Amino acid sequence: MKNTKTKTATSVTTKVAAKSLTYVSGKLRAEHNIKRAKAVNGMSVEKALAHYATIYPKGAQTHLNYDLKIGSLVLK
Repeated sequence: MKNTKTKTATSVTTKVAAKSLTYVSGKLRAEHNIKRAKAVNGMSVEKALAHYATIYPKGAQTHLNYDLKIGSLVLK
């Protein structure tokens, strides 16, 4: 018996506005952390992760999350 109730898959594309990271000054931090956050100002999250990976090969995501958590970087 033939199954006539199968549905074909449709692809759905969502339009998401590209956001970039913005450095927020005024945070009391170590100089190397300030330089790290300033270096990715205006970059997308993907590009920032690639930049952090050059500095911290095994901890890029951790350092980016830290900068976002404490407010040195905001996603706009």
